[in-house]
Amino acid sequence: MSAAIPGVVAEPHREPRYLVHLLVFICACTMFEGYDVLILNLALPHIGQDFAASSEALGYAVGLISVGTVAAFFLVRLADHYGRRIVFLGSVVGYTVLTVASAFSIGLYDFVVYQFLARLFMVTEIGVGAIILAEEMPVRYRGAAVTLVFAMGLLGGLGGATLYPYFIETNLGWRSLYIAGGAILPILLFYWGRLEETQRWRPPSAREQVHHGLLRW
Repeated sequence: MSAAIPGVVAEPHREPRYLVHLLVFICACTMFEGYDVLILNLALPHIGQDFAASSEALGYAVGLISVGTVAAFFLVRLADHYGRRIVFLGSVVGYTVLTVASAFSIGLYDFVVYQFLARLFMVTEIGVGAIILAEEMPVRYRGAAVTLVFAMGLLGGLGGATLYPYFIETNLGWRSLYIAGGAILPILLFYWGRLEETQRWRPPSAREQVHHGLLRW
């Protein structure tokens, strides 16, 4: 039996069944991210008409919402301190609640706030989800798993484009597209207690916490 090399983290071992469930869950979450990004572009003319917003105002709105992509950097960093699991699940809850909340916007301003925060959590979900797969999947499947996750985002966009002509004709119009974004909730509830912390993550030691605290100070 080979001796462990100091400072080197052993390859994590997970049951294949768990890894399949992990991949399915992260793929499903990322698919809804792709869905939400696309329906914003499709529904924008209807949103502008509903809120009596000019094309210039809508342009500014999309720009502000997109800033959430950059701001996600700060949330992803929390996964190093508090763990991958809690940040990932919190992000999925955040973007699900805020996507549904967008359907109940009373004006362009609160719609932008909801969507900015939703985008913040969505990008965090993608980033932390990729980290989880990189830490949990065996080396031979790691690249394929991460690639599949990003492909599911594109599939979610395709799903949004497919549903758009049907949902936009309902009494709720564009709002029904955002209500449909809450469909991830049953999947989230199913996997909430099944998702485990990655084996490679470890909480920061007291010495590391003091060091980071001094750097922030």
